[in-house]
Amino acid sequence: MSDKTIARIAALLNKADNTDNEHEADAFLKAAQRIATLESIDLAKARAHTRSKESTTPEQREIVIGERRQRGLTTLIELFLEIAAANDVRVAVAHNNTRVYAHGYRDDIDVVQALYVRLLPQMAAASRAFLARGDYQREEVPYSVLVRDRGTGAQVWETRYKPMATITARLEFQAGFARRIGRRLWEARRDAEAESRATDHIDPGQGASTELVLADKRKAVADYYKKYSNTGRRTHRGYRPNTVSFVSRDAGDRAGQRAKLGADTGIAHAKAALSA
Repeated sequence: MSDKTIARIAALLNKADNTDNEHEADAFLKAAQRIATLESIDLAKARAHTRSKESTTPEQREIVIGERRQRGLTTLIELFLEIAAANDVRVAVAHNNTRVYAHGYRDDIDVVQALYVRLLPQMAAASRAFLARGDYQREEVPYSVLVRDRGTGAQVWETRYKPMATITARLEFQAGFARRIGRRLWEARRDAEAESRATDHIDPGQGASTELVLADKRKAVADYYKKYSNTGRRTHRGYRPNTVSFVSRDAGDRAGQRAKLGADTGIAHAKAALSA
């Protein structure tokens, strides 16, 4: 991805950070994803045009998510996967959830990492603020205990209720946040691809169509993933809670809708920080 494109994306992210208007921030984020998608399509068309030995191929990159036995790693992976899915990056996960292995084209992985680096601190901060308010404590979780019936002396199951656990509320909040981010990015991707397809109709002689190059690109990534994702890793099946907190999930969804990418370093610095 060229420095000029990175600068355009960074400028949009700066605007998102500097507005207090939720709708404007959402528009800037989608515009940044749109540019990333269109750039990815253009690169795919260039690869289809050259078909040379020098053409770029997919690659694998290892990204650390957290430490062993760290609680909540599944929702951090969920955030990474939501971003990756919107940018044609396939992901395998280490069995202990401490790292992921991104498979895709270099520029797409760069975008995924940059977005993840920006959104992860926001998700953590929003989660802490939500837990501090204590809204989740309004929910109670049913559980069953075996008691002896006073009349018959028989043992029967009795339903009781306990407060929502803090760790459950945090995981549910973060899952809601991650899935909302995924939906926002998919909307931007869908619009960008539609824009590129419209260009195909306007100038049909420009080369391979958007539909064809995207299909070829995704097949190349899928084939690479199948070949190099070894048995020491697994495909993440998504966050699957034992207990659902609707209050926490909804709050996370709203926070994900408000999330914006910071202006303090920009995408170029985020990429440099990841490789440092």
